[in-house]
Parts: sequence; structure tokens; C-alpha cells
Amino acid sequence: EEVVRLYRQRMQIEQCFRDWKSHLGLRGLHLQVQKSERLLRVLMGFTLAYLIVLLLGADPFAEKLRPYFEQQRRKPRHGTCKVLSVLSIALQVLCDARWEQRARKRLIEILARLAQGRGVALLPAFSP
Repeated sequence: EEVVRLYRQRMQIEQCFRDWKSHLGLRGLHLQVQKSERLLRVLMGFTLAYLIVLLLGADPFAEKLRPYFEQQRRKPRHGTCKVLSVLSIALQVLCDARWEQRARKRLIEILARLAQGRGVALLPAFSP
């Protein structure tokens, strides 16, 4: 069980890096930043944006929309039938004209809760 847990954690980390490279357009990105403080700020900005979009993708609102964007596997792989990452779902929801306004509103709600220091665990979900 411990080995499976560690492997699952490793796969989540690799999924994160894959998302950074492909979905966020960072593949082949060459930053010409001379000062390490500036590079740190750029990377922190990417990280914060990434985490906020992940929160949207993991939100019950986005999970309810998952069937619109994904055809799940018949047999579980790595313990799930899901094919798309949380990031992929969030980006799909933000780009789809049917859900874009609600997704943006949800992002604002998430940001407001974070700014107030209240976290996002208790955000009420709304139906698509």
C-alpha cells in the first residue's frame, strides 16, 4: 500500500510538470532574466496562477462539467477512469463559451475567499 501511495504521489508530480510544459505553453520557454530575484518572481507568478486554475478545475462546478469534455476509460488506470487532468478540465471550462462566464465568476469567488484567508474547502458549488 505504501509503494502504491508513493507511486501515485510521484505520478501527480509528473502530471504537474507535464501540464506546465504542454498546457501552459512553457515548453521551450527561455527566460532571459539575469537576476535570480526576478526569475523567482516570474516562477512564483506562474505557480500562483497554476494553483488558482487547479482550484477551479477541482471545484465541484468543474467536476459537474467533466462529462461534457471527457470520455472516461472503461477500465481504471492508476486507480481512476478519468482521462483529463484537473488543469485540462479548468482550461476547457474557461475556454468554452457555454461555461466561461460562470467559470470566471467562480474564479473570482475562489480568489476572494483566498484573499480573506478563508480557504476554498467550503465554497458552495452551483449547478451548471
